[in-house]
Amino acid sequence: MFLILGAVDSQEAQEMTVRLQTRLKEILEKAEGCRVMGIGLEGGLAPYVSRADYELPELRLWAMMKQAIGDCGYRPGEDVAIALDPALSELEIAYREEFDIPDSVGMYLFWRDHAKKVLDRDAVLDIYRQAIEEHDIPILSIEDGFSEHDFEGWRKLLDALGDRVLVIGDDLVTTNDRTIEWAAGEGLINSVLVKANQIGTLYETILAVLVTLGKSLDLVVSHRSKSPNDDMEAHIALAVNALGLKCGGGANTERLVKYQSVAVQMEQAGEAPELEPEAPSFAIVDSVRAREEPTNAGIPTVGADVILNMPGATEDRPVALSFHGATPLGTSSGTGEAVHLVDRTFEAAEYVEVAERHGDLLEEAGPGLYRFTAGLGRERVEQTGDVDLLELFDRAERYGGKGCLQAVDNVQQFLAPALEGRDVANWSLQDIDQALLELELDTAVRRGKLTHPVSEEDRVRIMQRKQNLGMNAILSVSLALARGVAAIRGRTLYEFLREEALRIIERLAAAHGVQIAGSLFDDYLRALREVNDRLEARDEPLFQALREVTGIYTHGKLESAPQPETGRALKVIPLDREPISRSDLELIETLNRSLWKAFGPGGEAKTQKDALRTYLETMTVLRRRFRMFEIANHRIFTADDALIVPYDAHGRLSIYVVREGESRIATSLRLPHGTLVTDAMVAELAGIEGEAIDLDSSAESTTSTSTRCRSSRWPGCATWPACCSGSILRAAARRPPTCCASWSRGCAAPHTAACRAPRTCRTRSPACARN
Repeated sequence: MFLILGAVDSQEAQEMTVRLQTRLKEILEKAEGCRVMGIGLEGGLAPYVSRADYELPELRLWAMMKQAIGDCGYRPGEDVAIALDPALSELEIAYREEFDIPDSVGMYLFWRDHAKKVLDRDAVLDIYRQAIEEHDIPILSIEDGFSEHDFEGWRKLLDALGDRVLVIGDDLVTTNDRTIEWAAGEGLINSVLVKANQIGTLYETILAVLVTLGKSLDLVVSHRSKSPNDDMEAHIALAVNALGLKCGGGANTERLVKYQSVAVQMEQAGEAPELEPEAPSFAIVDSVRAREEPTNAGIPTVGADVILNMPGATEDRPVALSFHGATPLGTSSGTGEAVHLVDRTFEAAEYVEVAERHGDLLEEAGPGLYRFTAGLGRERVEQTGDVDLLELFDRAERYGGKGCLQAVDNVQQFLAPALEGRDVANWSLQDIDQALLELELDTAVRRGKLTHPVSEEDRVRIMQRKQNLGMNAILSVSLALARGVAAIRGRTLYEFLREEALRIIERLAAAHGVQIAGSLFDDYLRALREVNDRLEARDEPLFQALREVTGIYTHGKLESAPQPETGRALKVIPLDREPISRSDLELIETLNRSLWKAFGPGGEAKTQKDALRTYLETMTVLRRRFRMFEIANHRIFTADDALIVPYDAHGRLSIYVVREGESRIATSLRLPHGTLVTDAMVAELAGIEGEAIDLDSSAESTTSTSTRCRSSRWPGCATWPACCSGSILRAAARRPPTCCASWSRGCAAPHTAACRAPRTCRTRSPACARN
């Protein structure tokens, strides 16, 4: 890679990169035994180079790069230098496979050369020395100069060249706070490459950065080889004053948008500051959606969209803003990386019956994981007649098993329900990522991968690895939601990330009695390093101090859904600031009056149809604000002179006590995701026992099935009777596209139709469980 040192700004650096690439292409095409195969995944040249008179093809290519620098009129080592990423973990794996020595360390097979040359760690180090000392190649950086297991090679490299080059750990440290500190303490590196998708949340990325800076290591923020058009890396680099940003060559749009983002942000930073906007009174997560999103390699990743509802010009007209995030994925990876979840394998806990019935077609791919046996054909799977098995097989065949529909499903089924309806106006980045990490941990516990009591080490390992929900699901949502929260505060993403990093340093410094001398980033950095010095004197790790002061791996904004236990008190989450408007309250009051008239003491049966119609209309309007709005379980209660009406606004339970001419809220609270609202719970919270009235039954008695399904209010629902009969109230409580698409598939169990798969119904969805 060319390292641009002499450019005055990002635009000039881009022009220099293109000029250098163009000249190098000309040199390669004229050289004997060389040719340019095309543009690589990362926007650079993909050449074939024979070694000619050089010991390795790589050494010859580095010499050509030095020639290109001089030919373009630049000074080697001053205007432009060279950075290496030999990725020797791959060459060590190649040696193991070639010679069937699975535990070999420090032996490397350079397979790109026809001779398939084998070098040990000392010979590899000699290549680096030869390039710098004999050929005078201006190498300034060596990333992954040895395999992630060859610690002795790393030590020798740092000892020999650490005073002249950046010895950068990538696969060795995988953006992990503990591993970075260990590698620094062992004398293996002087620099760290940070990749957010290696750890899987923005907050954990910042912790890794703070350990890097606290240990006085240099910092480079990097892209991955397979990337969507997302500028996340640029914002991280700007936020933490990184020494460098590695985002590829002078071609490929998904690379250039990252460099362009730096130019744009720096241009805007030079403009006169504006007054800080007033924070909105609320910012409700209206929806979280995901899909497969293409990358430059053709292999998909997860793209997530978060829609926030905020105050508009008037109370009854909120503003909805959408924010996007998509995470990259890499070709090679260290063994400690967070898991980019793909469809090659599936979780046995989510497909219990499939795993039990078809063990002869499956093999274990890890704890709780299965994959299809090698060579299995679709015809054999079709013969089983198992629709779920066939769907899993088809997924496993897409993109050669590298599709990520499971991760997309995890966003829809687990992350979205836990976040939708939350008021995030006052959330920090820690609140966002702590919520996502808790969901990862909860999923691991539910799948039986952790048993109580859980050790702190196991908790952290599960949350960092992200094998259950998938790094690609978690980081994409983390990124989208962080962009949204930053925007509503008048911040760019990099400003939001920087504020979070400085806030962490403030807390760490206060906890260890260190004063921050000023307001500049360097002042905070000096304080961070002073804390590290004090910790080192006591032989205490910096990463642990950061974890303790932030509490990132302890419980945060979300609580787990309580398990049903006899006699256990209901666990609730206090309501955030309630965003309900005056017009919303008027709709509810109107509905309460209508329900009282129809179902209250002395109610008139002939008015029930009007009350149900009012209920449907109210659901239709309020669902636009709350995504889901209904009377809990469609059941109200009569008690002496009162009517009890429990409203569920997507997790906000508000219990009204309605009397003649009066309607008041007995209690209002947020329930943990997955909590089932029972009759007994309503009675306890209302403080009144009552007799239940099932509005579903009332609807059935007042409306025919054919009339319901032909209603113009729900287009497409005329297909429902073809497979099963159901209630209009239960149908209307969901978004029609989801409901109709599910019911029209044909289903043996009508009440699980909206869940589409019975396994989902059994495990997570309260709507299906109560049906």
